[in-house]
Amino acid sequence: MVEVQGKPIVAPGIFGSSLGVDVVPLDAGAEKTVPNEPQPSTSSAGSLCPNCSSSKTWRDGLRYKEEKTVEVQRYLCRTCGFRFSDPFECRNSGKVLNTVTTLPKNRQICVEETKNLVPIAEKQELRGDAQKVNVEAQIVNYLIQLKNNGRRETTLEARDWQLQRLVRLGADLNDPENVKKTIASIEKSESYKLLLCIAYEGFLKANGKTWQRPEYKQSEPLPFCPHESELDALIAGCNKKTSTFVKLLKETGMRPGEAWLSEWTDFDSTNRTFICKNPEKNSRPRAFDNLSPELCQMLKALPQNSQYIFTCRRQPEETKEDRKQHLKHSKRQKSILFKQRFRVSLKLKNPRIAEISYCSCRHWKATQLYHQTKDILYVMKFLGHRNIKNTLVYIDLERLAYPNGGDDYTAKVAITQEEKLALMEAGFEFVSMDPDGKQYFRMRK
Repeated sequence: MVEVQGKPIVAPGIFGSSLGVDVVPLDAGAEKTVPNEPQPSTSSAGSLCPNCSSSKTWRDGLRYKEEKTVEVQRYLCRTCGFRFSDPFECRNSGKVLNTVTTLPKNRQICVEETKNLVPIAEKQELRGDAQKVNVEAQIVNYLIQLKNNGRRETTLEARDWQLQRLVRLGADLNDPENVKKTIASIEKSESYKLLLCIAYEGFLKANGKTWQRPEYKQSEPLPFCPHESELDALIAGCNKKTSTFVKLLKETGMRPGEAWLSEWTDFDSTNRTFICKNPEKNSRPRAFDNLSPELCQMLKALPQNSQYIFTCRRQPEETKEDRKQHLKHSKRQKSILFKQRFRVSLKLKNPRIAEISYCSCRHWKATQLYHQTKDILYVMKFLGHRNIKNTLVYIDLERLAYPNGGDDYTAKVAITQEEKLALMEAGFEFVSMDPDGKQYFRMRK
C-alpha cells in the first residue's frame, strides 16, 4: 500500500490495474497517473496479437458502433505494432474490424503515402484514355484510306468491326505480339482468326508497320443444302414480304444482298425476267428468265412505296430511299426470317427448317442446276463466280443430295431419223440402242 495525495492505492506493478490508470512510483514514495498512454491488457486469450501471437499488447482506445451503445476495445501490439480488436468483443457487437481474415498484413499505410497515390492513379487513367483515343484515330484513318482506295461500305463495316473486336478483347493494336496472343486465345475457328489477322495486317500496313502473320488456314465445310419440300414449307409459313424474298432467291440463286438492292426497274413482269445489277463479292451481273408465274404474282402484290422492291417504307413517298439506310434494314429482315423459320420448324416437327438461311436457297439452286446439266461451267456462269474453285463445292453437294444418281428422268424411244433429230434438239441424251435398231434417250425432269 502506498499513498497518493493522502489516499491509499494498491500498486499494480508493471502490468497495470483494472482502473485504466498507470501508476509510476516516485522518489518521494508517491505515484503519478498518466492517462494518455496505452494501457497493458489484462485479458488472456483475446488479447494475443493475431499478427505475431505476442502477449505484449496494450489497450489503445475504444471503438463504438453506429448506435454508440456497444464498445469494442482496441489493442496495440508492442512487438510488431499491429493494431487490432478483441475477436470475442467483435462477435458480440456484430462488427468485425481490422482482423487478419479481413485485412492483409501489408494493409496499413500512412496518410502521407495515400496523398501521393492520388496523382499516380490519375496519371495512369489519363494515359490509358490517351492510348484509346490514339487507337481510335488510327482505325478511323485506316478506314478513310480504304474508302479512298475504292473499297465498298460493307468492307469498311467488316474491317471496323474486326478491329474493334480486337480492342474489346484487350489487344494493343500497336503491339503485334500482343495481338497474336489475343487472337490465339479466342475459342473460334481458324477461318474466324484468319479474318482478324487479315484486318489487322491491313491496319499495320496503313500505319507503316509489318508483322509475321500466324499460320491460320481457312476451313471449307460443306454448306447446308435443304430439300425443296422444306423450302416450300418455309415459304408457305412466312409473311408476304419474307415469302416473296425467299421465293426469289430460290428461283434465281442470288445472294441476299443482291436481291435486297433490287429495284422495280429490274423486274419485267411481261417477259418474266429479272436482272441482278448489284453483284456482291466481285461477281458478274446476271439476268434470269423464265420466272414462275407464282413468283411474278407475288412480286406484283408487294406495295411500291420506294424504288426498291423489298422496302421497309409503310407509305409511298416522292423522295428516293437512301441506299445506306435501306442496307441497314436488311439486318432486320434477317432477324424476321430467323423467328419465322423457328416457328415453322416447331409446327412441322422438322429441325432442318430451323437451319435454313437466305444463302441456303442459293446452295439449293446451284445443286439442282448441276444435277440437271452436269455442267460445272454453266453453274459457275449462272452464279456469277469468277473463280471455278468456288463452284466445285456443288459437285459434292449434288452427290450427297442424290446418292443414287436420281430417278427423275423422261425417257423416249426413237426409231426413225426424224425422231432422233427431234429428241436431240429437245435436249435428250442418248443412252443405248437395242439389236432391233431402236435408240433410247433420256432427259432430266
